[in-house]
Amino acid sequence: MSLNSGLGFKPFLSNTKNNLLLNGGFEYGPAFPSNSTGGILVNAESNLTQSPIYQWEILGTVKYVINNNYTVPQGDAAIELVSGKSSGIQTTVTLKKGSKYDMETFVGHYNELCIGELAVRIKAGSDEFYRPIGKAENYQRINEVYTITVDSSVTSISIQSEATTKTKDGVLCGPATDRIVLLPYSYGLKLQTSVLFVCPASILVSFMQLIG
Repeated sequence: MSLNSGLGFKPFLSNTKNNLLLNGGFEYGPAFPSNSTGGILVNAESNLTQSPIYQWEILGTVKYVINNNYTVPQGDAAIELVSGKSSGIQTTVTLKKGSKYDMETFVGHYNELCIGELAVRIKAGSDEFYRPIGKAENYQRINEVYTITVDSSVTSISIQSEATTKTKDGVLCGPATDRIVLLPYSYGLKLQTSVLFVCPASILVSFMQLIG
């Protein structure tokens, strides 16, 4: 399998409803008490059917947060990887061996109390990609698309923290992941073609000048 940074007109994956990964946006998770003011810590769980975060294994300990008590980057929920290096989430998906897919990942941070350098490791089957996020004190989020060619019909996909970081009070914290989208490569191309087709002529001209 090869995992390379996607290039070109590919910012449209997260707007689709055809994600091959169930609960790719982590919207289905543990219930929050009505008076909750913090996230819910979720301990390691290797059984997909028993995981409180639907269809995702838990590696280490993570914090499940929703937008009524945190500023969630996208949608209604996110996952903070809080137990240091190798904490994260993982799932498996059945794909067509030898076929290409576009995989979009959304990582960043929102915990302004977290201190230190944040980074994640994205794994897709036998390949992996290291993504530094930067200092936790400087808010940023990274949306990227990678093209993968699978070498097995059952493919494991995961995002794991690459560092152990804490708040100034010594509380474990870490990077956040908010969405993972997987689509057949040809579908991604159709999305690009459709968007270009409906663009006004002036925008198309500007785009051609940029890439010319």
